[in-house]
Amino acid sequence: MGLIDDFKGWIKKNGAPFTVLLVASFVVSSLILWLNHLHGIEQVWLANAPMTPIWTFVTYPWAYMPLGNGLSLMFFAFLMFWLIQVGMSVEREMGTARFAALWFGATLLAGMVMIGGGTIGHIPVGLAAPYLPESAITVVWCVRNRNTSILLYGFIPVTGFWLGWATAVINVLLYGAGNPVLGILSCVHLAIAYFFAADKIPFLPYAASGGYQHGRRIKPNEKEATTRGQVRYDQTYFDEVKRRETERAEQERLKKLFGDEE
Repeated sequence: MGLIDDFKGWIKKNGAPFTVLLVASFVVSSLILWLNHLHGIEQVWLANAPMTPIWTFVTYPWAYMPLGNGLSLMFFAFLMFWLIQVGMSVEREMGTARFAALWFGATLLAGMVMIGGGTIGHIPVGLAAPYLPESAITVVWCVRNRNTSILLYGFIPVTGFWLGWATAVINVLLYGAGNPVLGILSCVHLAIAYFFAADKIPFLPYAASGGYQHGRRIKPNEKEATTRGQVRYDQTYFDEVKRRETERAEQERLKKLFGDEE
């Protein structure tokens, strides 16, 4: 029980329980699919084929078995490592509930766009693995940290601005290799993620009421005005305290003066 309690404490302390849950669930699902020799994957992966379950629009990220070869395992490990890095950062900023909504919203939107576009264009589409929603989380992080420099793969320096563009290019290459239309469709949810993270969707603010105090994004002028108002209030308070102390001292002086005269 001590180990479990320590793990629960760590999850609570890091402030990103949903990200931890996502990574753990992806590892577990991949092990289950590997042990069952991919049996049941048709119930979680998404395809524009007859009889595809409706819930697969949000379950396809879990339809991935990376244990088949070393390259797939390396790709999966990178996805999980990167999800921990950007997912925790975004979740701490947004809050767990809103981050969970962002994840499933991005998953659903990407699935609907890809399947809808493929169906209209008579292009067979099959979606599996968490890359599509994770790419949206990456774009959100890049918008919020456009000038932050990181070392990609441990040795490639890149800022959030360029990493966002690189994510879009990778999407086009991955999903547009067989058909360029799918590559373009795979970036639609990234564009929505950009506008969302940049607070350019009027009816859908990035955080609870805007940014970073209790999930609310305070605009610079609003924050400055609040700070100045607080300074004025504090100065008034101290002036009043000083005035009362002066009055009290004067009263004590007068009492002593008249007392001495008596």
